[in-house]
Amino acid sequence: MDPRRLLLLRTVGDEGSLAAAARRLGTTQQAVSQQVARLEAEAGTALVVRQGRGTALTEAGALLARRGADLAGVLRAAQDDLAALSGLLRG
Repeated sequence: MDPRRLLLLRTVGDEGSLAAAARRLGTTQQAVSQQVARLEAEAGTALVVRQGRGTALTEAGALLARRGADLAGVLRAAQDDLAALSGLLRG
């Protein structure tokens, strides 16, 4: 499973629509939709339910979005660790 797609799914869940997620990510709605479809194919189940002008995550989608949030936290911690190490090496 591509971790970038988990981060994208998290954004879709946070924003409540593919269009809003695309704006936040600086890409097109079509690109977001394609990445969600690929993630759904990898997962073997629907992750997003389209509702009028917005979207909702399925139970499986919410589970993977939480993993995307976990992944974002790990990436932030890695950046913080590198910044601290860089400061120690300079000092």
